[in-house]
Amino acid sequence: MVFLLVVAWAAVRSYCGGDIHIPVLGVLLCSWILLQAAPLGRMASHLEPQRAIDLGKLAGFGVFPQTVSFYPYATARTFLTLTGAVGVFWLSREASQSGLPVLHAQAAAVLLLGFEEMLPAAHQYIAGPDVIAPMAGADFIRGSFANRNLLAAWLEGCYGVALGAAMTWLGGPKQMSRNAAGVCSTLAAVMFAATIACSFSRMGIAAVVCETVFFAVSQSQGRKRAAAALGAAACLGVSAVCAAGPKLLATRFAAGSWRRELAARGAIWLDATRVICRYPLFGSGAGAFAFAFRRSHAYLGDYTIDHAHNEYLEAAAELGVPVALLLGAGASAALVRRWHSARRARGPRRDIALGSLAGAFGLSLHSAVDFPLRVPSILALFGLLLGMAFAADSETLSRKPPVGQGPDRLWAGLALLAALTLAAFHIWAAPATAGGRRGLDRFNAELYYQAGRNAFVDGRLGEAKAACRRALQLCPYAAPVWQELALAAEAQGDVTGAVRWSDFALEIEPHTRRVEWVIGNLRLRLGDVNGALLLFHPLAAKTEEMRRPVWDACWKAGIPAGRILESVVGRSRASQEEYLQYLEDRKRRTIELLRAAPVVWIPASSSGH
Repeated sequence: MVFLLVVAWAAVRSYCGGDIHIPVLGVLLCSWILLQAAPLGRMASHLEPQRAIDLGKLAGFGVFPQTVSFYPYATARTFLTLTGAVGVFWLSREASQSGLPVLHAQAAAVLLLGFEEMLPAAHQYIAGPDVIAPMAGADFIRGSFANRNLLAAWLEGCYGVALGAAMTWLGGPKQMSRNAAGVCSTLAAVMFAATIACSFSRMGIAAVVCETVFFAVSQSQGRKRAAAALGAAACLGVSAVCAAGPKLLATRFAAGSWRRELAARGAIWLDATRVICRYPLFGSGAGAFAFAFRRSHAYLGDYTIDHAHNEYLEAAAELGVPVALLLGAGASAALVRRWHSARRARGPRRDIALGSLAGAFGLSLHSAVDFPLRVPSILALFGLLLGMAFAADSETLSRKPPVGQGPDRLWAGLALLAALTLAAFHIWAAPATAGGRRGLDRFNAELYYQAGRNAFVDGRLGEAKAACRRALQLCPYAAPVWQELALAAEAQGDVTGAVRWSDFALEIEPHTRRVEWVIGNLRLRLGDVNGALLLFHPLAAKTEEMRRPVWDACWKAGIPAGRILESVVGRSRASQEEYLQYLEDRKRRTIELLRAAPVVWIPASSSGH
């Protein structure tokens, strides 16, 4: 829909003799991402580990497609998402310059989007853990997003627009409609801030404070505006604390909680920096960070690291350092220019432009510790805010081009937009394959992986291996697929293949509980006791709930209790005491089972034997 609207609007502008202001930075970024997914052959061979190629040939997969991206499917999806967001930005910018009614309609639409997400979050907060826990097993409200931080990021963008709208309508002529709109916008800003506080997102609360200060400082036309903005900030802070509860908020911001969070994030950031150092020039491919990432030690053992929790590090790892620096410098210069233009403007355009910049500023801050711009809806909202920030430049940017200079740019812009539209339709609406998959799903390794798992469970080992091979042809760096292939090889008696493929799964995704647990048990079944104990020791040491399952697995494999104590339990006094208690509990259960077992009497035969 975005592509069609962009083309339609560009055609109207062309017919009316207007100029098309192509977002050059966005077009260059989309072009680079599209190049990352292109099959470049030997030009991209330096990015593909030789061992993956050798193992692929050994398993009969053939040579993997050589692209800059580690996972071309993820890069193609990122291309479509980003070009759609650029289209939203372009439409918003053009609409913001067409007149105040359209600009006010955009601001009202953003406020409605905020309310649409705030209402289910408020319901979750009032209903309590009984409603939240079945969703994702956590005690924090999240609306319809995956976690509280993404909910807070969405509301941060809406909160900035609410500030601008409140200042616009409260500071305008004293009309009943304007006063009502100003009061509603002020209440919306208060409710958005309170919902963010109730989510206990630390970065969300910090971003709201920074947005408010940014908006207040930007209001340089007289002290009344600055005083009104700062007064609103004080009211918002009080409302947020009252809504969330001072004790709970203090617990969330306690020193111990900060230390744990910073330790995990710091470890992820350090390993993300190593990814940047491995692929500094061309990156690992947009959207393919998870497949290039390698942990240096165990942390967050329950999770696979899909994002760097820092948009700037992740962008450098995926796009390469030169492109990331160019993008950052260009975007920063453009935002600073928009800020200066908005401060010099007058009237409602100025306030809404500054409010939109405040929302974009909050999202940029949040992106330093999380990944909100990786969510398509938040990325589209970010593009909408950036487009609305051009409202203050409407008079200069909407002028007609000089005679003889407009048509060339118009036709070039139309040709580019038409090409992007055709590419989107081709990717999504391509004919179905023999397996029934259409469009981009033909290149989705996850679908083939799930098909392989289902076939393996049903005992169809041949189909399982074929599906896993297809998945690895599309994404050779997916550790779960190599792990599934190792289990299939074990079931067919191929011990060599099972060991090799399990080793490669560990190399791709080290220090993850899922991989270490499955492959550790595989090693036990194959008789590699030493290899299993090497995996089980850090697993039991770092994850408390995994200790007894690990000890049970070792006990069932016939490993002596003393060796378990020496190789798995470790030297920690608390762990040794827990292991001794485990042995006592196991001894007691064994005795109870023996006592409960029925006694079978075998009668003597007539021969006396």
